[in-house]
Amino acid sequence: FDHWAWAILNHELLIGDVPFRESVKACPIKLYKAIAKGKVKLSPLLDDEINDMLKQILVRDPSNRLGSLAGGVEDIINHSWFKGIDTDAITKQQIAAPWKPHINEKNSLDGVGSGNFTFEEHVADFDDTDFLTDEEQNLFSGLNDVFLKDWVISNPEEEKGNVEY
Repeated sequence: FDHWAWAILNHELLIGDVPFRESVKACPIKLYKAIAKGKVKLSPLLDDEINDMLKQILVRDPSNRLGSLAGGVEDIINHSWFKGIDTDAITKQQIAAPWKPHINEKNSLDGVGSGNFTFEEHVADFDDTDFLTDEEQNLFSGLNDVFLKDWVISNPEEEKGNVEY
């Protein structure tokens, strides 16, 4: 389980943006460099408990991240941010969702894209002279293999031989 990506997702779900917004707006290389350097800037809108948990997970060295220490994922589950949440009941799907969207069975995609979302247009400012160093590039090595392997394992069509690459 990728605790770092999970923490980034939590930040984005809670705030509506990633914790390296300036790098995202600049160009992909700057984003990769920010990730490689561990340069994340948590939103000041986060409360102290989630801020504490995300800071402990978003550590550059994976072996020092909350969730990767001796207590494993239990360290995350036992964090004060989850206080009062029955994670066993969630795992057993014994807790009803607090809100369920109405889905028109005739066309379940009705309403997709009809929300009033704000979107800041991304203007890429690419600098062709900016590259990842070999050390930075090595941090990303093997990721495609991992994603493809996970996808293939979870894809029943692949097992049947119905997927071409």
